[in-house]
Amino acid sequence: MTCSFRQILFVFKLGYKADKYRSLLCFLYHLWVTFVNLVFLTLLPRWLIVAYEQKISWFRVLAVLLFLWISQIGYSLYSNYYNQIFRPVSDEHIYHLIQKEIFFNSLSVPFSRLDEPEYYNDFMKAGREAKGRIASVMDQTFELILNFAALFILLYVMARIHIGFVLIALLAFFLPLLWKNRLNHLIFHGDMEALKQERKAEYVNRAFFLKQYSREIKISNISKVLLKQFSDAMRNLREIRRKYGFKIALLQMLSFFFHDILCYVLFVLLAVFLLYHQSILLGDFVLAVTSLSVLTDRMNSCLNGFFLLRNAGNYLDNLEAFLPASFHNVPGQNQKITSYSHGCGHQEAEFSSLKLRGLTFRYNGCSQYALKNISLTIHKGQHIALIGENGAGKSTLIKLLLGLYDAASGEILLNNRLLSDYDKNSYQSLFSCVFQDYAVFGCSIGENILCRKIEESDLPVLTDALEKSGLSEDMKRMNLTVHDIVTKEFDENGVIFSGGQLQKLAIARALAHDREILIMDEPSRALDPLAEQNMFRRLNALSKGKTLIYITHRISSAVTADMIYFLENGEITEHGSHQELMRLNGKYARLYYMQARSYKEN
Repeated sequence: MTCSFRQILFVFKLGYKADKYRSLLCFLYHLWVTFVNLVFLTLLPRWLIVAYEQKISWFRVLAVLLFLWISQIGYSLYSNYYNQIFRPVSDEHIYHLIQKEIFFNSLSVPFSRLDEPEYYNDFMKAGREAKGRIASVMDQTFELILNFAALFILLYVMARIHIGFVLIALLAFFLPLLWKNRLNHLIFHGDMEALKQERKAEYVNRAFFLKQYSREIKISNISKVLLKQFSDAMRNLREIRRKYGFKIALLQMLSFFFHDILCYVLFVLLAVFLLYHQSILLGDFVLAVTSLSVLTDRMNSCLNGFFLLRNAGNYLDNLEAFLPASFHNVPGQNQKITSYSHGCGHQEAEFSSLKLRGLTFRYNGCSQYALKNISLTIHKGQHIALIGENGAGKSTLIKLLLGLYDAASGEILLNNRLLSDYDKNSYQSLFSCVFQDYAVFGCSIGENILCRKIEESDLPVLTDALEKSGLSEDMKRMNLTVHDIVTKEFDENGVIFSGGQLQKLAIARALAHDREILIMDEPSRALDPLAEQNMFRRLNALSKGKTLIYITHRISSAVTADMIYFLENGEITEHGSHQELMRLNGKYARLYYMQARSYKEN
């Protein structure tokens, strides 16, 4: 795809937003480079010979040389400043802006896309292009414009000497068009094929240094599997480079022969022929010969710039897709939402109920349905337990309830209005969640809980959340404050919490945000039975007046719930209070007795 004018405008808009002086200084740099090459390598030798033949005064010659010498010093100083100081800093400004926008935009990506390998390829490609591609397109645009200007000047001068030079130059310019497009096509597709293998190699690289994988790697043979994946990825990369490299080298050799050798020979032969027959002056002969390298270099630059810009369109399409918030002016993208509201602007008084009607869902690429015809109602202040074996559909149901996935059929109603009538971000602000695979980040304890920087006014909220979750007791024993860093990722004095303490941290995070609905996905998974009993006692006390939804395998944790839903193979097979389900004497009751015997035996 050709890099369109709109895409070039997008690049310069982005560059200006990151650094308002970048475009100007970039243009001046390339203008100076073009001027130096044009004057010193082509026009100056001819002018000196003409000055000698026409006996121009030495004072005038020295004045011109002095001016050019001062210009060369200025160019050297500016070039060093631009390339060693300004450009590296400006590149970091651009990278910072783009990467931050990519991060923010990834928050609005539909959750279902996270199941697609292509999403990670696109995400990795966008991040890889964040710095170099923008700077490259700006450079190539200015180079192309100025190279065409320099080429026009040289061809004009050549035409005044002899039209044959122009014809040879045009042959050298247009002949490579036959294979340049194919060359750039090969380069792009080679990069895209290599990207998947690079991602596999990077995954193994992460697995070997991230703590979450280290225990299994050290005590099992999984390292052999990972090393084989790494070796396979690197072998495939070598094969891709070899496959595309041979074709690319062949086309480049073809370009070198026709463009650099054949045209050079024709150019010199014509110049010698004209001089021998006294059709041109010695100065014109010197200009024709000395300008040949500059002329071919300008033509090469024009061709490469054109095809590189054309090839850049493929990359910029992907990069633009990750940057809509800042450059497409999406209404409300940066709006801070503090409460949920109806799509037409109506402000809801308070949460009263959630209703699920006939929800059916399956994951992309799966033939089996994860959920089938799920219907239930959750009222404000109710405590709801979801029970079932692994794969029953409990976590999937929570993901649909949070609006992370869209159901294939059925509907969700908030306060008797369809979920589609609400802004998704404001709807999700109803929920505080503790997931099975909760995340802990390399920042302070307080920042992990609040998910933002700590302010002095936050300390009472943090203290309350830590006490309610039970983590404050552990912190007092370990002599920790909310400002201590979690993990040793960036701080050698970082705190290493146990699994149970990390879960308490995740619970404190959910409690600190004080939302209408608290969702707990296996909240007692990392806790012993006594700690589990204490945690649920605290949760039941803390969530009075609030809606609590929790998933658990331990039925003893669900006995106090107002309503229990037993899921099996994606369907609700039993529901009711603990007493009602025990009287029913179905699968729930049998599982309860089975777990009770297990606890007694242990």
